[in-house]
Amino acid sequence: MKSLLVPLALVCLLCLFGAPASTTAAPGPTTLEGRWRLSEQYYGDGRHDFQGPGDRLEVVFRSEGAGLSGLVMWADDLEAAWPAYPAPEGAARVEQVQTTVALDLRSATARYRVLPAPGDDTYLLVEEQWTVTAADRLECRVNLRFERQGRVKGGFAWRRVFVREAGR
Repeated sequence: MKSLLVPLALVCLLCLFGAPASTTAAPGPTTLEGRWRLSEQYYGDGRHDFQGPGDRLEVVFRSEGAGLSGLVMWADDLEAAWPAYPAPEGAARVEQVQTTVALDLRSATARYRVLPAPGDDTYLLVEEQWTVTAADRLECRVNLRFERQGRVKGGFAWRRVFVREAGR
């Protein structure tokens, strides 16, 4: 009977005061820092992944003081400083750029306006919301709206999922 009381007392103490400090919790999400490769892309909350096998889109984020810098890479050899709107011939011209970065570097938002192509009068208003998930994946929700003569004329959204590139 006495041999049974000692383990029972130990279990009661652990319940009252918690497990020893050597117990480890599951790791939380990491930061935006690192190199990420697009692995999935959807319209809105859709379930059909429309990313093609040759669609290259990568982003590299680095912390800089209290902020974040980045590089966006696409196609075979095109790149631009983040935030950027990739186009087939290079980064589209943007203005009114605003970025907000969380202090823990786990999320960031970029807002900007893509200038129209020559002969066009439609601007593209873009908002990117970047978040590192608990599974260490990077999700980017991109909301796009069309602006013409100062009025919004509709839009759509993408949901992009990036995976961390190991060893880069």
